[in-house]
Amino acid sequence: MKCDLVYNVFNKEEEQEEILNLELQTEWEDDFLSRLFTYASELHLKHRKYVRSVALLPFASDLPEPPYVVRANIRNYLNCFYRLAMRSSTMSEPEKKEIKEVVNVQYHLNWLLKDNDVVEQIVEQAREEGVEEGLRKAIVYVVKSRFPDWEVFAQTQVQKLHKTEDLEQLMTQLLAVPDEAALQNVLKLT
Repeated sequence: MKCDLVYNVFNKEEEQEEILNLELQTEWEDDFLSRLFTYASELHLKHRKYVRSVALLPFASDLPEPPYVVRANIRNYLNCFYRLAMRSSTMSEPEKKEIKEVVNVQYHLNWLLKDNDVVEQIVEQAREEGVEEGLRKAIVYVVKSRFPDWEVFAQTQVQKLHKTEDLEQLMTQLLAVPDEAALQNVLKLT
């Protein structure tokens, strides 16, 4: 089991210690929800405490309802709870505000998100990957708009680039290509 960030926290509202599992995803994976539930189950088994799992996703996403809830003694004891913190296209503003309050007030974890080197590193990596993915999409869009027959080749070539600087340079070159021959030369250099 390899959880991203796990903390023993005190829930003032429930007046109990709980396990907070923060999972940071840079992209959606089909098995993510199953892994999240597995982590919560194993954490509960090991610590015998309520487990609250929160997914931090630095991209907009339409998330389904939580797939698993295990109830014990009428209240949720283990809840595989996941939410997209601030960029969800399906989450209302009051729900986003509630997430912020839980993290910042109830759990007093604003220090975690601000000064934790691990979180900062993961967030920076996710930001960089988001910028790179945005540039890849923009490059393919430019090629598709100007030279539709080259779209598939552009998609293949752009996946070979993994540095923001290289993607920015390619975008600059693509914006200046006058014809298909120049486009071909630029794309083959990647």
